[in-house]
Amino acid sequence: MDFQPYFQIKGVTTRNVYITPGIVMSMVDVARFDLETIEIEIPLQLRPTRIDLCLFEEGTRQEQLVPISGFPRALIFEEALQRNGMQ
Repeated sequence: MDFQPYFQIKGVTTRNVYITPGIVMSMVDVARFDLETIEIEIPLQLRPTRIDLCLFEEGTRQEQLVPISGFPRALIFEEALQRNGMQ
């Protein structure tokens, strides 16, 4: 099986950001989790952005999407609140 875990980011478009074996080894060897900078295209509406972690479920032999805590979120609304000192 050549499955590679990944984050799936759904905003205007869907993008997968893969967690490579090198990233996993860095986590194991030096407790460091580094990913590339991820830019998320956000629509002007308050449509939520969703981020899931995709893992392989050995029992069912299928990919399983696990929501990341705090998502889905309306990122533009939260950014506006922060700029206005409301959060």
